[in-house]
Amino acid sequence: MTSENAIVIEMLRALVLKVAKSPDVLTSQCVGSALMGVRRMNTLTTEVKTLLAILALKINDSTLVLDPISFSMALNGLRSMDESSVEMRALLGTLGDKINSMRETLLTPNVLSNALSGFRKLSGENPESRLVLHAILNKMGAAESTTVLGTAKPIPMQFNSIEIGRALYGLQSMSAETCPDVLPMLKRLAVSVYTSKGPLYARDAGLALYGLKSHSEDYPDVKQVIAAITARLSLSVDIMNAKSVSMAMMGLQGLTSDSKEVCELLSLLSSRIGDLDSQACGNILYSMKKMNSQKSEVRGFLKALVPKIEACEGVMSSQELANAFYGERGQCDRVLLFTLRGFAYFLLASTKRTNFFSLPSFAHMWKFYLLCLPRFLRPSGLQGMDSTHAETRNLLRVLTQKLLESKDSTFTSQG
Repeated sequence: MTSENAIVIEMLRALVLKVAKSPDVLTSQCVGSALMGVRRMNTLTTEVKTLLAILALKINDSTLVLDPISFSMALNGLRSMDESSVEMRALLGTLGDKINSMRETLLTPNVLSNALSGFRKLSGENPESRLVLHAILNKMGAAESTTVLGTAKPIPMQFNSIEIGRALYGLQSMSAETCPDVLPMLKRLAVSVYTSKGPLYARDAGLALYGLKSHSEDYPDVKQVIAAITARLSLSVDIMNAKSVSMAMMGLQGLTSDSKEVCELLSLLSSRIGDLDSQACGNILYSMKKMNSQKSEVRGFLKALVPKIEACEGVMSSQELANAFYGERGQCDRVLLFTLRGFAYFLLASTKRTNFFSLPSFAHMWKFYLLCLPRFLRPSGLQGMDSTHAETRNLLRVLTQKLLESKDSTFTSQG
């Protein structure tokens, strides 16, 4: 149930009154169950914030000791909530103290990954969320930062593929720029990936890489996680479906192709791309907006991608095409003049129909125009702008064809 539903809001109002007046002391199980019950709710409604405030007070006033399962349920239940509200920060601060006072010094990978999965909306910008992050890190045990695949000493608890995906996916809103405290967690998780049980499977690799979408490769710990994921994914023979490869590439949207780790990952992904849908095509190319075709691994990825886009069933929507061309702005130069002619034809034709481009999609594509056109008036050869590569030209040819094929489709703000 979501907190936008009128019936749910009425129920929450009644529940808040009952909880506030209850003389009972909260148990560990009650805390876990209560917070798991709000896992689809957010803090945009007053009723949810009031409930969180009351729970924070009651947890703080109690002498309860969290057990591992309740701890995992409690944090996982916060998956739809950010830390913008005072009430949420108060609850996080209270939970952080309770986690630090747990009897267990080490928690199992299943418990830890479920808990970290609940972090997906938390940015780590506030001390309360960082307190919880540190408390969880302390329950993961020590590991050598120099651990490498093939030479790693066994650690007491090994993550499996699903647990790796869940744990890293939960860190998707935390960047090292706003939350430097996430770096020790990434370092620890990199070791967990290296020493995990068995290979990393396609679905879990997509989730894990998506968890890096707020990061750049300026930090060694980020690159270490990418290298670890590449190493474990290479042990599987999984082909990545549209959702998995889309999520994996969206996790790389803040990264350039200048790092060895990113290039090695792209090289591996080139051989794992399965059938794609139009949304995945747009997302993948948008995610490459900071990469350039000077790297052979990028060209190899584009070469593998072109036939998948060409074989993609269905018409690409305005938003998907906008994403694709915006992402490709770093891959080419004057060859885009042909593509722009296609845009011009398409836009002129669309104005003659009842259903034409929505403003957001038009603005997104026009932003691409403004970014690219000045480069046509300057000498070519700028870094990342190379039309001499056949892979880039083939991709633009296919995208232009998709653009022209879409002239009879209906466009909405959602694509």
